[in-house]
Amino acid sequence: MSSKNYIKILIADDHEIFLDGLRLLLNNIPGIIVTGEANNGIQLVNLARQDLPDVILTDIVMPIMDGIAAVKEIHATNPQTGIIALSMFDEEHYIVECSKPVQWVTC
Repeated sequence: MSSKNYIKILIADDHEIFLDGLRLLLNNIPGIIVTGEANNGIQLVNLARQDLPDVILTDIVMPIMDGIAAVKEIHATNPQTGIIALSMFDEEHYIVECSKPVQWVTC
């Protein structure tokens, strides 16, 4: 986490309405700054390299590159970034895949 007085968060989801709601919710919490939004895994990787967020909130299933692959790529260069995975799926293979080799928090 950052030593600043705020937490930089990058959010990613392929559903625009959900992304908008998440941004509005987070922007109303003191001490949190949403640094960027991605609609797919490639955008997430590119924004994470630019913004160096403290935390990433990402959907697992997204087009072009899914959240699992994106976060593994991000953690290869920025392993201190915290991850929160969001998904409506409760299938075991998603949970197993999310736990390798990255430390995830699932909701």
